[in-house]
Amino acid sequence: MPAPVETAPTATAAQAAPAAATAAQVAPAVHVDAPPAAVQDAGYAYEEGRGGFFLGAKGGRGWVYDDIDQSARELNAGYRWQAGSVTLVGIELARGELGAASEGGFEVAEVDYGSIGVNARFNFGRSSPVYALVRAGYWSAEEKGDYGMDVDGGYFGLGLGVDINRHVNLGLTYTNYVYFDSYYWGDGYYEVNRADTLMFGAEVRF
Repeated sequence: MPAPVETAPTATAAQAAPAAATAAQVAPAVHVDAPPAAVQDAGYAYEEGRGGFFLGAKGGRGWVYDDIDQSARELNAGYRWQAGSVTLVGIELARGELGAASEGGFEVAEVDYGSIGVNARFNFGRSSPVYALVRAGYWSAEEKGDYGMDVDGGYFGLGLGVDINRHVNLGLTYTNYVYFDSYYWGDGYYEVNRADTLMFGAEVRF
């Protein structure tokens, strides 16, 4: 009669559980980095080091005399420094022109002007390409023609724009030019002490 064959005892599920738990404790933990937030991929609107030189060109309408539209164009250049996660502050130089016009038999001469000042722009949040602009400074102008006058004063402007990418933006800017001294036309009854421009343009940043 053959001798009985002894078999190794089989571990039950209850007996295997402590061993599995011990293996889990011994195995090193694996750290998986969470995927970057989508806002981190937006990039250009708020990345560090956005300061630099800029060059812009814009065109639109201007008003020296009420209700008389003049064509307007301007070139500007300058430099901005980053002053926060959504803020840039800088200096600017501008050169512009208001074209000659006529209204009801009244002739308006061409005006050439230049300005120097400061500007700042603020994005509406770290992930937003939309920004607001403020600008202010000193300007002087020369009115062409036999009766043209040289004037100067201060200016203040507001704008709204959008960043197309890191280096290009489009914007609409309103600027009010206030004269240091008033002058008169039309037999002295009409005072001229300010001018306005509303222009749309593009800016390239380096």
